[in-house]
Amino acid sequence: MERPASWTRPQAQAILRTDQYSRFPKIPREYEGDYTSDELGVTFRLDLREGKLCFVHRNAPPGALQPTLEDRFVLGIWNLTFKRDAAGKVASFLLDTSRVRNLEFAKKEKIANP
Repeated sequence: MERPASWTRPQAQAILRTDQYSRFPKIPREYEGDYTSDELGVTFRLDLREGKLCFVHRNAPPGALQPTLEDRFVLGIWNLTFKRDAAGKVASFLLDTSRVRNLEFAKKEKIANP
């Protein structure tokens, strides 16, 4: 079967696998905390476990969030983009999944013990 003259074969591109954590040697503790969605009425906790950021919630996927870019993480179909306030502190994250886009979870401030 002859291909039309306008058909061209796409150029192959080499994809190099790298260790995702090599660009992010240490995940800062600033991501840890409780994050609440007013829209869903649910709170997720993020904790560092053995240097990896993990959800602590029965409805969250198991495993560690993988850093992809600065302030961005992925776990399965869950994509988190952290937002910062004017002072540069983590203020919230936006959750994207297969059916949800930009669902915001605001970081709850820690209450200091008297």
